[in-house]
Amino acid sequence: MNAASFKRRAGGLIVAGLALVAALPAQAEIAPGRLQACPLSPAEIKAALGLEVRAGTPTDITVGAGNKLLGCDYVAVNGNQHVNLGQFWAQAKDVPMAAASMGRQGVGMSVEHLRGDPDHAIVSMRAEQDGYIKLEYMRENVLTTISVVGSVKTDEIKPRLLKLKRIPE
Repeated sequence: MNAASFKRRAGGLIVAGLALVAALPAQAEIAPGRLQACPLSPAEIKAALGLEVRAGTPTDITVGAGNKLLGCDYVAVNGNQHVNLGQFWAQAKDVPMAAASMGRQGVGMSVEHLRGDPDHAIVSMRAEQDGYIKLEYMRENVLTTISVVGSVKTDEIKPRLLKLKRIPE
């Protein structure tokens, strides 16, 4: 990718992020106490993704001035895949920044905005290579990311990932 095409792509992502911020409905904040670090059970992940995982390992980090990042790593029983779940709880003043960060990916990633999705979801995956796919969406003031990493076929896991229960509920 040359510099000019990189600038066009980056500019397009910034415009898309700003459009997303404008499209987000004004809603009440989700209180940070409503979030759980590992809100999905191994059974829910297996039912949706077809991956047998162990119970998740949680993380809970305060980010910046009062924002919170909850995470969970679910490791597949066979050890070849991980399901990583992150929830960034943002104060109302930081919601535009969180929403604008959606879809920012490195070189070699494809980004798909899911039209008509009530949570303005975005799916990112490695272009022309299996092994990584991420779903991002914004519910009120919580940015959720769910990544499946490892020996997975992205074209097979994508429709399953989209059927996974959305959180927070």
